Amino acid sequence: MQHANETHIVNSWLGDLAHQIDTPLMLNEYNVCAIGHVSGIDCIIEAPATHGLVLLRAALLPWPRPDAQAAERFLELHFLGLKTGGASFAIDAEERELVLWMSRRLAALDSNSFSNMVAEFLEQAAWWKNILLADGDPNAMSTRSTFPAAPGSAAQV
Repeated sequence: MQHANETHIVNSWLGDLAHQIDTPLMLNEYNVCAIGHVSGIDCIIEAPATHGLVLLRAALLPWPRPDAQAAERFLELHFLGLKTGGASFAIDAEERELVLWMSRRLAALDSNSFSNMVAEFLEQAAWWKNILLADGDPNAMSTRSTFPAAPGSAAQV
């Protein structure tokens, strides 16, 4: 795929999603778009030029955490993506935040799967942020076996 075509494809999918949620969505000049969730969490959608990928990320908590073992626990929790719906935890060193992120090849998506992926990712990020803020203890999260399926809605969900 060429860059202009990739941008056009992602903007087309964002347009379809925007129509579903009645909110304008489009990549900006940096190939980035933000979409909000009713929980207050924001998801950044990025389509880096010439990579054939779409990236999703959502900030969850400030980093570093006071608990020295938190990083190890987050690594355990996203092992194989079973408890994160295929997403992973990472540290955004520049923003000093713990983030949930995922990437997918554009060739593996269509408009429907893109909209579902964004909705599910937002639900996952909102759930994790709620758990992290409520409990403050990553060990409390170990009881969840998988992430709930998205209810079929998208953001502003």
